[in-house]
Amino acid sequence: MKSSIKTITLVIGTALGALLGFEAARTLIKQSEAAGKSTPVTASQALQVGLGALGLLRQVSGGRK
Repeated sequence: MKSSIKTITLVIGTALGALLGFEAARTLIKQSEAAGKSTPVTASQALQVGLGALGLLRQVSGGRK
């Protein structure tokens, strides 16, 4: 694979990941404020989301079968 294609793929993937993370955080904050909570998520919820995201990335990248 050409180096330029790798670079473009990394830049686009990074930008999309950052935008998706930003929107997810913004949504959590809005929901938390609407419910009158002081924190958007608990530590266990954050861990569950993180592990779910890692599982999704493994599936998308064709990880272990």
